[in-house]
Amino acid sequence: MAAIERIMAKENQRQADQTTDDDGRPLPRLDLDDPAATDDPLLRVGYALLPHLPGGWLTAVLNVAAAADDVRTWAMVTKPGVGPSRYEHLRYLPDVAAEAAALRRSMYDPSRGAWYNLMLRLNANGTLVTRFDHDGPPFLHWGAREVELVRRDQQLFPRPFDRLATWHPAR
Repeated sequence: MAAIERIMAKENQRQADQTTDDDGRPLPRLDLDDPAATDDPLLRVGYALLPHLPGGWLTAVLNVAAAADDVRTWAMVTKPGVGPSRYEHLRYLPDVAAEAAALRRSMYDPSRGAWYNLMLRLNANGTLVTRFDHDGPPFLHWGAREVELVRRDQQLFPRPFDRLATWHPAR
């Protein structure tokens, strides 16, 4: 088990030191020492997350699921140490959700709609690594409310019918 933890720690450190994406482009970066006002919706999500992080944090991974006007957040923060106590989970963060909703609106593309899921990793060096998912379902568990949210999302952020995934209730 110790070998696995060492490998994971090494990979986490590599990711935390990352400054460019896979194509060599600089990653978006927050100024952790002097958070500045910005019009960049992605940076605003990162800056909204910062005050929720515990002292000494190493990496924070924010997951956002959204449809229509419903935005759900969950974050896992890695802290120094070993074992389960090195992770802290943050549930719904209203201010982060509001900024994520603004980011989603700003990124809407009529040819593919708005993303349903965002994974954002904030590294200790302030860099942001993101992955946007336009095709996967936004919610893990579904009920009537989720079906209605996704249908309404298609009205608010329409995408071509042929871009609707097989799981989409508007199909």
